[in-house]
Amino acid sequence: MVLFILFPGNGVSKHIWYKDNTRKVNFLQKLRKIGEVYIFTPNIYNVIYYYQNKKTSDKELLSYIKMSNKPVSLSLDDIDIDKQCKIIYKKVKSYKGKFIPIGHSVGGWFAMHFTKLYQTRCYKTIIIESPTSDFGWTTTKYETTNKELKILFEKIKNNKDNIKYLKKIKKIRDYYYYKNGVKKFNGILSKPTLFFDTFYIPDKSKWNQNILEYQEKLYKKNGGKVSFINFTNTNHFPWFISKYNNEMIKQIKCFVE
Repeated sequence: MVLFILFPGNGVSKHIWYKDNTRKVNFLQKLRKIGEVYIFTPNIYNVIYYYQNKKTSDKELLSYIKMSNKPVSLSLDDIDIDKQCKIIYKKVKSYKGKFIPIGHSVGGWFAMHFTKLYQTRCYKTIIIESPTSDFGWTTTKYETTNKELKILFEKIKNNKDNIKYLKKIKKIRDYYYYKNGVKKFNGILSKPTLFFDTFYIPDKSKWNQNILEYQEKLYKKNGGKVSFINFTNTNHFPWFISKYNNEMIKQIKCFVE
């Protein structure tokens, strides 16, 4: 038996694996037939969404707000991928079997980093909709300190018009994720890795080209250690859609065995 460690994408909570704002999904129920599951939600995600304007008309944003927990503090540890992975390991290290990190979107960086840190415990890795390159990421420096973060957190909590503070915390978070995750990735995978990606037809951007380029680079550096399952015209959460949900579970089961 294996333990799947689930890392959600940028800003969403663990509940995203269960449902969206309109329907329940059975992805976790199916996954638990293959192995046990532990789900992680970074505290920084709760900071960003708990204090959003709850009167928003954006249904997707509102669903994230409803799924967030009230944060009690904020520190540099909350935006440090390395330290977050070490915190998780303390919670799951007593498990007797092997780990399989599963990362969605930005959670893919957590999954890859966790695998790299704990190679002897991790069996394989699964990445969903998480391009392993730096396109779309900020390279602007947003260095900060624990003292500055504490002040910013108080401003976010105590100001009704706190959007500018939330935007700042997002920029700081993205910079540290880039600094500690994306920037350090050299294309060498620590363990056999299964990628689920989406191609869009017709493609109105360079997305498909970027996907093809990074897949080619990963294959050249890792050979048979890397596998790609490419979907067409799904969304960023493919397990919400029945046919993709079923295919993902099928492929994960084959990959694990």
